[in-house]
Amino acid sequence: MTLDAPALVARLEGAGFEELLDELGAAARDAGDRVLMTEGRRTITGTELALAMDRLPRALAARGMGPGQVVLFGVRPGIDALLLLLAAMRTGAVVTFIDPGTGDELFASRLELLTPDWIMAETLLYVASAPTPLRGYLRRRGLGLPRLSKLPGRHVRVGGRIPGIVPKGDSLEGLLADRAASDTRLPEGLDVDAPSLVIFTSGTTGTPKGVQHTGRSVTAAVRLFIEHFDLPADAVLYNHNIHSFVMAILAGLPTVVEPMQFTPQRFIADIEAHGVTHTFGLPVDAYTLVQHCEREGRRLPASLRHMILYSAPVTTGVLERIHAIAHPQLEVVCAYAMTEAAPVTWIDSRAKCAWVGEGDVVGPICPGVEYRIDEREELHVRGDNVHRGYAGIDPERIEWHATGDLARVDEAGNVVLMGRAKDMIIRGDFNLYPGLYEETASRIPGVGACAFIGQPDPVTADERVILFVEPDPRAERDDAKLVRDIERALEAGELVIDRKALPDEVRVLDALPRSGRSNKVDRKALRTIAAAAKARA
Repeated sequence: MTLDAPALVARLEGAGFEELLDELGAAARDAGDRVLMTEGRRTITGTELALAMDRLPRALAARGMGPGQVVLFGVRPGIDALLLLLAAMRTGAVVTFIDPGTGDELFASRLELLTPDWIMAETLLYVASAPTPLRGYLRRRGLGLPRLSKLPGRHVRVGGRIPGIVPKGDSLEGLLADRAASDTRLPEGLDVDAPSLVIFTSGTTGTPKGVQHTGRSVTAAVRLFIEHFDLPADAVLYNHNIHSFVMAILAGLPTVVEPMQFTPQRFIADIEAHGVTHTFGLPVDAYTLVQHCEREGRRLPASLRHMILYSAPVTTGVLERIHAIAHPQLEVVCAYAMTEAAPVTWIDSRAKCAWVGEGDVVGPICPGVEYRIDEREELHVRGDNVHRGYAGIDPERIEWHATGDLARVDEAGNVVLMGRAKDMIIRGDFNLYPGLYEETASRIPGVGACAFIGQPDPVTADERVILFVEPDPRAERDDAKLVRDIERALEAGELVIDRKALPDEVRVLDALPRSGRSNKVDRKALRTIAAAAKARA
């Protein structure tokens, strides 16, 4: 199958789930007996996928699932997750995801916003939340949840049933086998702007912020991916991103499901075994991959032609190191995206590395996305792919999304990020935005990653600026020399920065602490490290 991308993009303009799933079903049927997804030793063909996409939403609708009902979803990205997610959303239900690392208090506060009518979860999550001898071990591994089996609502499990731990209810296997539901009518005319996905932002504390996406916004994100990426007939995708699963099916291309836990060894083995050409990933995973390849003295597999990095900022230093271990044909695209809007901009890695100026260049605004920069220099965006607001906070659809990023637009139309508004460090009459200077500091030879943080001074009411540095593993380790090199580079030469932004101290750590789903640098942990060192002094 050759994807007619312009025609598909035109058909999906302003569309919702009904139209998107019609296109998916047609593409799956066209694929026939060709394998469209591989997950470990399991595969699913186009014919099998089309049958499941028709039968599963009808089985759920026959059991009472319909528009506005809330589904609490706890299935790892893969074949089962895709089938259940598409089916629930086709009935008009609102899906929100279980975060296995959520504490009891935060979990309860989220449920107050969205009380579930349905719970869809893997057997493992029921076990992790049950009072068994395994619970302590699983909690230490990040699988800590309140007792799922006690939640009111209808349960759908993926996996076997364990009496006393997994409640009675439906199984995915049973729903797929329900031929009697084939005559059940599905809702028609679903509101494309009604909430259908609620994603709670990682690291949320206090009042939960659940990002509400709609049929229109999810379909628009898929449409933007299709519009931007050239997918040749021999492409093989590798990731665990639901959007790209859908994109691959629409193109009639195979996807290999990546495990949730990234390891460079498994990544390389899977790329080689399946001849993967396109992969989506997080910058921190790319950094881990680079370190592994440099340490082992190996290159990336020759089949890999496209790498799309998204979610967190990626420095030019990491990009240069990726190209150093890759074959010349590898194209790396950096996507500026967020939970509230995916994507916002794209930029090719080579263009990003060649760009000169202050800040972090992230490329031109994607087609169909509008932007404005307010009087505080904060970037706001709107478009079909932008969320409709936060659950329990925004009763009406928001017009603009405030990104929290300070930005400017250069003469070529590229958005340049100048830092996070909330990360601002106040030094006298000078406002220091870390993101503006971290990209520059990361270019210094010997620097692998870095972060500026402010340490309040109770005497002067000012902030002391500390630059934390993670050494480049390719360089010979000499912390004292690295500190001197950084100080000299920032004070003079091509990498000079504003004198008011020069750090009071440069401190080298073996590795910067990271947190959240995308493993971003944990600035709170760095402030704790700085405070502890000050207390010892």
